[in-house]
Amino acid sequence: MDAYEHRHLPSLDVLEDLFERSEAGVLAIDPVDDRILSSNATLAAMLGRQTRPLRGTRATELFRTCLPELLNLTEACLSNGAAWHPSLTLKGDEEELEVEVFASLSERGERNVLGLMLFDARRQRRRHAKRDFDRLYRVNETRFDSIFREIGRGNRLILDAAGDGIYGVNARGETTFVNPAAEDMLGWKAEELTGTLMHALIHHSHEDGEAYDVHACPIYAAFRDGIVHRVENEVFWRKDGTSFPVEYTSTPIYDDGRLVGAVVVFRDVSERLAQERRIAAALAEVERLRHRLELENAYLTNEIGEWHNNHELVGSSPPIMRLAQQIDAVAPTSAAVLISGEPGSGRELVARAIHNASGRRQRPFVRVNCAAFPGEALEAELFGHAAGVHGAAHARVGRFELADEGTLFLQDVGAIAVAQQLKLLRALEEGRFERIGDDRPIAASVRVIASTDRELMPLVESGAFRDDLYWRLNVFPVDVPPLRVRPQDIRPLAQHFIEKAAGRLGKPAPSLSVANLQELEAYGWPGNVRELENVIERAVIVAEGRRLVFDVKAEGAVEAPPPPPPARTEDDIRRIERDTITAALARCGGRVSGPGGAAAMLGIKPTTLYSRLKRLGIDARAFK
Repeated sequence: MDAYEHRHLPSLDVLEDLFERSEAGVLAIDPVDDRILSSNATLAAMLGRQTRPLRGTRATELFRTCLPELLNLTEACLSNGAAWHPSLTLKGDEEELEVEVFASLSERGERNVLGLMLFDARRQRRRHAKRDFDRLYRVNETRFDSIFREIGRGNRLILDAAGDGIYGVNARGETTFVNPAAEDMLGWKAEELTGTLMHALIHHSHEDGEAYDVHACPIYAAFRDGIVHRVENEVFWRKDGTSFPVEYTSTPIYDDGRLVGAVVVFRDVSERLAQERRIAAALAEVERLRHRLELENAYLTNEIGEWHNNHELVGSSPPIMRLAQQIDAVAPTSAAVLISGEPGSGRELVARAIHNASGRRQRPFVRVNCAAFPGEALEAELFGHAAGVHGAAHARVGRFELADEGTLFLQDVGAIAVAQQLKLLRALEEGRFERIGDDRPIAASVRVIASTDRELMPLVESGAFRDDLYWRLNVFPVDVPPLRVRPQDIRPLAQHFIEKAAGRLGKPAPSLSVANLQELEAYGWPGNVRELENVIERAVIVAEGRRLVFDVKAEGAVEAPPPPPPARTEDDIRRIERDTITAALARCGGRVSGPGGAAAMLGIKPTTLYSRLKRLGIDARAFK
C-alpha cells in the first residue's frame, strides 16, 4: 500500500457514520446462536425502536411472521455466499414492516456472520415504478405542467363540488391535481400526491395482494392508445394500507393532437357491492323459503286425505283419562317423547295431540315411517341430499329440515339401522345436520316424538339399538292402552266411526243396537282402534237401512269350518292381480320402484312389476 492509499483510506469513525446513516437497515446475525450481533440506527427507526436495542435479541423473534422464508434465505446464503429476497416481514413495535433483503456471509474466526441489508419494500416498488415510467414515457415535457394547471384552475369549482374522486396524471405518470373527494377516499392530501407516481401509491396491487404490473394499468393505457378505459372490479389502496373496491374511467388528454396524460374519475362502490350482496343473499333466502314452502305444502297436501282426531281422545275410561293428563303435561315442553303401544292403538293420534297442544302447532308435523326406508334410504329421507348425489339434478330437502320449528314424528323407531341411529343422535344433540354429499351444516330446531310397537330395551341390551339414542328419545315415555283394557270406550268410539263413515259415504248413519254393542265388546280387538274403525266402515258400507251387521267373532267362540273357496277363472285371477297392483300403486302414490315403492310392498322385483303393468295395461302415473 503506497502513501496516497494510506492517506485516503476512510477512518473507522467515517465507516461507522456511513453505517449509521445508510438508507438501508443493516443487521448482523449469528445464525447458529440465533442472536442479533449488531444493527444500525436506520433499522431501529424503521422498526420504531428508538430506545430498546436489538443487539442480543433473537433474530427469529424479529422475523417471526416469516420464519420459513428467513431459513431459506439463510441456507441460500450459506451455500452461495450471498442471497436476495424481495419481501420479508419484520415485527415492529407498532406495525409490521415489509422489506427487500440483500444477504451476504462473512467469516469471523470459526463463526459465520450473516449480514443483511434491509430496504423499505414500498419505497423500492415506487422506485421501480418510476424507472419503468421513465422508460415507457419519454415525451416532450414543455407544456405538461401548464396544461394540467389550466385544467385544475379552469375546473376548480367542479372539482371541489364533485362527489366522485378525480385526479390527473401526465404522460410521465405523475399526479398533477387531486380533488377533495379523492383526498377523502384515499386518505392522502393533495400535496402528498402531486408529483408522485399515483400507480405506486394507490394502484400497485390487486385485491388479493398480487402486484399490479404498471404495463397492464388501464389508467396509463389511456395515454398510450388514446382510448377511454372504463374499469370495474378493481381496488384502490388507501394511505393506511387498506383497500376499497372502485369503478373508474381513465380519459386521455390531448394537446395539439398529442397525448399528454389522462384524467381519472373514480368512485368507492363498497356500499353498492354490499347492497348487491345483501340483495343476493335475501333472494337466495327467499328462494330457499319458497322451495321449502312448496315442499311443506306438498307434504301437507298428502296428509289432508287422512283423518286426524287432533286434540280429541274419544272415550272416558281411566286409561284414556290418564293418557290425556300425560299429553297435557308434556305438550307445552320441548321434551322428546317415546310413545309405545300395540299396532292400531293410536300412537300417531297421541303424537298429533301433543303437537297440536304445543307452541309448535303453527309449524309442520312431519312423520317418517322408519320401517319403510332401509339403511341409507332413511338417511336421505331424514336429511336430504345435495345435487348430483345418485344422479339427482337438484338438492333434496329432508324431513328433518321440513320439521324445523315443528315436530318430527318417527314411526317404528326400532327399525332404524345402527349407522343411521348415530347420525340421528348427532342431529338431535347438536341441532344441526349435513345433507348427504354436502358438508355445509344446516341448523334445525326440531321436537322429536318417536313411537314403537315393541320393547326397545331388549334391542338396547343386544346392541341393535344405541343406548344413548334410547335415553335421548325416552325423556317422557307414554304408553297408549290397547282397546281391550278399556271396553267402556268401545261405544263412543263405534258411534264416532259410524258418523264419520256415513258422512264420507253420503249415507244415513245406522243405529248402534244393544246387540251390536254386546258383539263389539265381546271381541278381543287384536288390531285395536284401527281394526274397530275398519269393522265399522265395512258394516256401514253393506248396511241395509239402519241395521248394522259386524263380521267379528267373540274370543273363544267356535266357528264352523269355512266352505271351500270357489274355483277361480282366468278372468278372476286377472282381476284379483289387477286390483292388488292398483291398490299398492294407490298406497305408494304411483311409485313403482325404490324404497316405499309398490314393488317393495308386493315383495317382487321392479322389473317384474313393470312387466305386469304393461301386460295389464296399467299406467302407474295415474296414481301420482
